[in-house]
Amino acid sequence: MSKTINKHNKKVKTAKKENKLLLVMAAITFSGLASGQVGVNTKAPEATLDVRGKNDTGANSTSVPGAVAAKDGILVPRVSDLAANGSVNGQLVYLVADAGSFIKGFYYWNGSAWTAVGADTTNDAWVNDATNTLVKLGAKADGSARTAGTDFVAKDNGNVGVGNTGPLTRLDTRTNPGNSSPGEGSIGVGETTADASAAGAGGLRYSTSSGGQLQYSNGIVWNTLTSTAQKCTVVAKKSSSQNLPDQTTTNVSDWSEIADVNNNFDPVTGIFTAPRTGNYSVSFSYTLSQASVNASSFIEAQIIKTSGSTTTYLKSTNGIPVAGTSYFGSTISFVVNMQANDSIRPAIYQYTGSSKSLRVGSGNDDGFVNISIVEL
Repeated sequence: MSKTINKHNKKVKTAKKENKLLLVMAAITFSGLASGQVGVNTKAPEATLDVRGKNDTGANSTSVPGAVAAKDGILVPRVSDLAANGSVNGQLVYLVADAGSFIKGFYYWNGSAWTAVGADTTNDAWVNDATNTLVKLGAKADGSARTAGTDFVAKDNGNVGVGNTGPLTRLDTRTNPGNSSPGEGSIGVGETTADASAAGAGGLRYSTSSGGQLQYSNGIVWNTLTSTAQKCTVVAKKSSSQNLPDQTTTNVSDWSEIADVNNNFDPVTGIFTAPRTGNYSVSFSYTLSQASVNASSFIEAQIIKTSGSTTTYLKSTNGIPVAGTSYFGSTISFVVNMQANDSIRPAIYQYTGSSKSLRVGSGNDDGFVNISIVEL
């Protein structure tokens, strides 16, 4: 009988303990519902959901963060792909491995696409191109597609391409890297007052001294870069006759080339075109076939320069005060400053009373009409 009573008493005590636990849990639940805030590891939540780390020492007051514990944190749904669309803005998932164009990491649904947390969402955002081992700007600032020559990429090997997608150097601005015709792609180099040692070996700068020059640093001093470009040299003579009407400027044409290093001289027209900006030494000599001239005659040797729509003349005049019969000639030499694609040509203006001809031919008549052009 006493054993039965003891068992009954134990059941009553157990039931009382369970009821007390339920009352405590209900009180906590009611408290959370009443305040609209839920706290984990705290009795004083400061937001709708306040989850504090295990080592937070402000459990009953304002949070005082401590060192991270191995099991601190919140787990969101983990997925292996993002093939299906989300249903509500703000959905958050964690992609456990790269899948298609998506890289491992946190993603949220923005209403139309899964977007990486922290991703650049501007119109010209960077795009990862794993196939070509590079990242690139996917669009222009206005969101329109980038056209050929406007590319900007960074390769995994550290090379950067501006205007191309296949840079072959650390900085490659050529539109056709590696091609014998590399295409557009200039680089602007500025000035610096830094010492060569501060710039380090390989530094490059522009200097305004001596008319402007590029300099490189060897880590000790700045050295001037010298050009190794093949400079122009033209030598030609007249071997065929040419009539010179009176009181008329006649372009001297149909030359026989002796030398034309860079093929900048057209022997048919007598026109030389400057391949680059610089100074050119020009010498032109002529002699007329023997003929009579009037008193107060003159003959002009001319170098005619054309720059765009502008024409300028460099001249030398041979005056003949007394009428007579003879050979007349002259030699002129000038240093001509030319811009790239400017042209020059030799010409003769004669005012002698009648047409004349240049002295050309063989034997004693050879070598009286010549031109030479040298790039300085």
